[in-house]
Amino acid sequence: KNIAAAQPNAAHTGLAALEKDFSVTIITQNIDDLHERAGSTNVLHLHGEIFKMRSEWDDNLVTEIRDDV
Repeated sequence: KNIAAAQPNAAHTGLAALEKDFSVTIITQNIDDLHERAGSTNVLHLHGEIFKMRSEWDDNLVTEIRDDV
């Protein structure tokens, strides 16, 4: 719930703004979605994403989850 309530900061929005003029890939260890909410479109999460769950049996089956499990 705390992560969902967090807001992107100036660094998140600044990196997103770079996409207007450059090809940008964000590689982050963070599991939140603050880069995406700031507008970045090419984000690689090294440790997964807290709002997505992946099937143990099928890596292609990914489901968004926003509520409590």
